Amino acid sequence: MEVTVKVLTRFGTSFLCALAAVSLAMLMFSLFDSHAFKPFVAAGVATGIGLASAIRAKKELSTNAFAVLVGILAALGSAAGGWLSNG
Repeated sequence: MEVTVKVLTRFGTSFLCALAAVSLAMLMFSLFDSHAFKPFVAAGVATGIGLASAIRAKKELSTNAFAVLVGILAALGSAAGGWLSNG
């Protein structure tokens, strides 16, 4: 039970921080291009980062393995969010 709470807490914290950071970056880019803000892409990237953080909390990954995992899951989340945004 204790591990589950740790994993869920890590996911939630990482997801919210990543969602805020990615949304802020997209809002800044939307000053130059009105179509730059895509909330589904921001949520997908944040979900990928949150999942990678939760996996790291569960499996004790090295920094290099965590960086690769974040890159892969954030890219998959971005692709899924882009697919949902464009319908």
